Amino acid sequence: MENSIEYLCKEIYLNIPLEILNEAFKPNEQSLDAIIKENIIVDIVLRRCNLYSGKLAKIPLKSSYLVKLESSNNSFLANNTYVYKIPLEDREYRDISHVIALSYPIDYLSSISYSYSMVNEQKSICSMKDRILGSNVNYDNIPIIPVPILMKNNMIRLEPNFETNIQFILSCLLKYDSNFTNISPNSLRYLSQLCILATKSFIYNKLIIPLGSAYLVGGQELGRFKEIVESYENANEEFEDKLKKFRAAEVFDKDMMLGMISLMI
Repeated sequence: MENSIEYLCKEIYLNIPLEILNEAFKPNEQSLDAIIKENIIVDIVLRRCNLYSGKLAKIPLKSSYLVKLESSNNSFLANNTYVYKIPLEDREYRDISHVIALSYPIDYLSSISYSYSMVNEQKSICSMKDRILGSNVNYDNIPIIPVPILMKNNMIRLEPNFETNIQFILSCLLKYDSNFTNISPNSLRYLSQLCILATKSFIYNKLIIPLGSAYLVGGQELGRFKEIVESYENANEEFEDKLKKFRAAEVFDKDMMLGMISLMI
């Protein structure tokens, strides 16, 4: 299959006359494809998609990621604050856009469950006297899960901050890359609609005043060209609606759903 950018550009050309595109973007040293990718697909669509969605990933927070932050006099961070600085290759060469949850590794939870069952068994066979004497002891031993906080440079801080040898699992959303590599087929249709609407909104904002001025000054009716540009007036509102559908398509993608379900187990 052709790459996503080629597909998105072709969809734009199928829906917007080339004469209008050339007038709005004025390709010269750069090709029209390159200008549309830079000004529409990356600067508008990619930026908005990364705010609302992304690729679900689960990243083990290895002890080798830990780095100590040097707090300044005005810093709100306490001394000896450690953060996890996740390497580029372990986040699929993408930036983290949002953190979702933190969980204990399955093997750790299994050991906790085993210890809990052993304690309950001992409690069931101990004497009433021992129960009374030990009634103030907390046998539940419920593990506390810290809150993950995303910092700059893809660093993760845990709150409360404490040293531990437990390898927590971070569930997060990774940003799309500038080529929308491996975008799910379920979302590609909505992505192309977003690109078309973003292009129409860009064209309207750039050309509607000059077109009106040309008509007033020159007294010439610009005809169909002006009518088409005027029809793009509500493109930005439609863009917001399609953005919600794009996000829904990503969330209900099979791989994303499996990942989200696993967070509940």
